[in-house]
Amino acid sequence: MTAGARDRIAFIALACVALAACAVAYALQHGGPELLPCPYCVLQRYAYAAIILAATAGAADPRRARIHASLAFVAAIAGLALAGWQIAHGASMTSCKVDPVGEFVNGLPMAAWWPQFLAAEGSCADARATVLGVPIPIASLATFAALFAATAWRTISRRAPGLDREPAVARKGGQ
Repeated sequence: MTAGARDRIAFIALACVALAACAVAYALQHGGPELLPCPYCVLQRYAYAAIILAATAGAADPRRARIHASLAFVAAIAGLALAGWQIAHGASMTSCKVDPVGEFVNGLPMAAWWPQFLAAEGSCADARATVLGVPIPIASLATFAALFAATAWRTISRRAPGLDREPAVARKGGQ
């Protein structure tokens, strides 16, 4: 298997993990528990979307794998920071809707384009539901940590940019 094919498979896997996280968020919001997302949950959805876009672009063009992995890496760092902040401080907040972050999130054009998924209507203190027995912010942090590790490996690998193909086998006689 060539390096480009391995990169393509890795990028597809990254996109699938981030897409699965978004699907779980959508199901929690519109399915059983009907949890309304807080601004930090919505911002994490943007980070997942950025990873999906970067990974899809990486799968489509594995020759630029390091660039696409770097973009996904930055989005994973942002997601880690957002989920970490939500774990550390979110439960003590009484309302996210009236703070500047909530106003910012709901003022973004995407919140008007897809309010069912990108409008922040809940409070960070309401995030008491679990996914497989794990609180939602911790599950999101773990998902971002896995995405971070996967993108970090490709971003800092020793292969030089543009050398994403396996080297040609040496011919007999040094030709």
